[in-house]
Parts: sequence; structure tokens; C-alpha cells
Amino acid sequence: MTLEPVDPTPYLDALEERFGMPRAAFDGYLFFRSSTKRLSIVRRDVVLPERPAPQTVGMPFFKTKSKHPRLTTSAALKFGRLARRNTIDLSRDETMELILEGRIPLDSARASRLDGTGYVLPFYSGHALTIAFFRQEAGAGGVLTGAVPKVWRATAER
Repeated sequence: MTLEPVDPTPYLDALEERFGMPRAAFDGYLFFRSSTKRLSIVRRDVVLPERPAPQTVGMPFFKTKSKHPRLTTSAALKFGRLARRNTIDLSRDETMELILEGRIPLDSARASRLDGTGYVLPFYSGHALTIAFFRQEAGAGGVLTGAVPKVWRATAER
């Protein structure tokens, strides 16, 4: 397999639309299709070796084959600070609940600050944690379901 840069326009459009992330923040990067399910990102100044030919490169950035394409957890950690909307600040207890249980309920007041059902970036103490899916429920707020790595659950202190 030969790695060739791909046009990131549809993915950057999605990030700009959902999270208000400025497209210019990604000008210093190249994007590669690292598998049929994932897009990876690497700084433009990285020199790839000719031999052996790399099979993949960079950091997993976007999962592309799910019902709702989404940022990876590593991309949320690195680029989440760029988001201007569809973010939610969590308390320590909510953060632990998201990690351990994988979901937290949101009351209607907090849910109303999000743009309806879709991906959001949960933050704790000013830092993006992961990517999470918010499902709005009629008149009752909604539920935030986190896509946290399984190892986080296994190693979290209860």
C-alpha cells in the first residue's frame, strides 16, 4: 500500500460545522487514509522514509466508517481546545462517571447549550477528555455517552 495524502475537506467541514474549529488550525498538517476505517494526521514537515515503505503514519484522527464519523480520542485530546461550540464542562464526579459507566445524564438546562443530538467534546479542568455522543431526549435533557478507551475504565480508581 502506498500512502498518499488525501483531501481533508469533508472532515474539516464537519469539524467546523459541529465544533466551530477553525480550518486554518490544520494548515500545517497532511492527512492520510491509514485504513478503510480511519484517517490519520501528520505534521507537514515530517519526512517519510522511502524504504521500508510505511504502512501507516501519524496520529489516528477521524474514524470514517461509523454511522456518525467522529474524531478519535487522541485527536480530541490534541485538538479539542480549538472547539468553540458543542463542548461541555464536567465536574470531577461526572468525569469519573463518564469514564467508569460510559454515560451521564444531562438536565435540560445543560442540554440546551448543545446543538442537539451529535458529538460533543467533554472537558474537565480546562482540558478535552475524549469525544462523546449526546442524544437529546424530548423535554428532558439528554444522555452523554463517552467513547473512552477501555483501558481508562480498567485503570480508573473508584
